[in-house]
Parts: sequence; C-alpha cells; structure tokens
Amino acid sequence: MTKIEANQVPCLKTPVQQFYTGQSILITGGTGFLGKILVEKLLRSCPDLSAMYLVVRAKKGQDARQRFDAILDEPIYDLVKKEMPKFRHKITVIEGDCSLPGLGISEIDRELIVREVSIIFNVAATVRFDESLKQAVAINIQGPKEILNLSRQLKNLKAVVHVSTAYSNCNRTVIEEKFYDPPMTGDNIIKLVHSLDDIKLDTITPTLLGDFPNTYTFTKNIAEHVVLQYGRELPVGIFRPAI
Repeated sequence: MTKIEANQVPCLKTPVQQFYTGQSILITGGTGFLGKILVEKLLRSCPDLSAMYLVVRAKKGQDARQRFDAILDEPIYDLVKKEMPKFRHKITVIEGDCSLPGLGISEIDRELIVREVSIIFNVAATVRFDESLKQAVAINIQGPKEILNLSRQLKNLKAVVHVSTAYSNCNRTVIEEKFYDPPMTGDNIIKLVHSLDDIKLDTITPTLLGDFPNTYTFTKNIAEHVVLQYGRELPVGIFRPAI
C-alpha cells in the first residue's frame, strides 16, 4: 500500500462548510460585537464562500471602507489573517445605514445585492437600553422590515437569519421557541413615531413600554413579529442570543 503523505489527505468539508461553499453573504451589523465574531468565523471556517457584503455606515469622520479597515486591525482578526492572509478580496463594504429607508444603500449596490447575494444575516441593532424610542424603532424594527423586503428581491435566496435577543420576551416567565403576540404591530409603531415630535413621543414612551423594561426589549419583541409578518414564505430564521 502506498503511503499517503499528510498534505495529500483530502480535507472533507462539514455540512456547514458545504452549505456556504460558493455562496455570497450579506451582513448588517458587522461592526458590532456579535457581527465581528460572525464575520471572522465565516471567513476562517468557511474559506470557500464566494463573497461577503457588509453594510457599514460612515461614522466619526470615516467613510464605510475606512471604518471597516480599522476594525480589521483588531486582535479578533489575527487568526484569520494568519490562516487566510488573502481573505480581504472576498469582502465588499457597502455604505448604508439600517435606520434609513432602503437601508440607505445606493441603487447600484442594491442591484448588486439582488444579483449576487444568497444568504443574509441581519445583525444590526441598537442595544442601548436608554435609546430613544424613535431611534430604536428605526434600527430595530424598520431595519428588519427593509431587510425582508430586500430579501424578496434576491434571485438566489437560500436563508435569512434575523438576530433577536433572549430578552425579546422578557416580560414572560416561560419562553418557548415560538412567536408571541407583540404589544403592537411594527407598522403601527413606525407610523406612531413618525407622527409625533420627540417631546410628545418621550412623554408617552413609558406608557407604550408597559411591562417592558426599556426600548431595547420592546422594539426587539416587535421586530420578531415583523419577521413573522414580512418573512412569510421566505427561508427565514430567528436567533435569540443571550448576554
């Protein structure tokens, strides 16, 4: 029997790696805590993915590309740089803002996404407990709605993953893996925050929150119903990470 050298042993792909082979992924919230972990893990563990598109907003005098280039210098990416030194060519940064209509992306970038992307991770969110209701609704509710509307246009959609939180139903003592009725629909809360000025909205916010402790859990709860409503017949799933 011929001896097989170690470097000649075929590398078998896991089912997860097989799923991502040749796929193009869109990620929102890739600059946040969970988003950075997701980006690094996909790049390092699924090296045969075709491309990764990251929606990033300009911030503090940096455009989207400059901002993400700075993030790539963080220690979390040291291992992927070592194992896959040429990984950057797989990443395309798209300037946008998930709190804006249409995600704030250009028509050219939208056409690129519709044509190329097959998997979406919606990680973008404001996680500030004291966030104003208007801003929390824009990012945590309007954003997912925009993502799902975009998903319907994709030519080769395989999966949409909406990142929620384990505390989206924190007003319940028992939480199952199912949808619960929200305090109000996403469309209604969007209309409400657009119809009131900031002072009036801040005044009624405690009443709107009811038994939710903050705007974060309130809007993340409603966002799950948005996924149910606008994700019908789509290959969509919800992930509820803990702290």
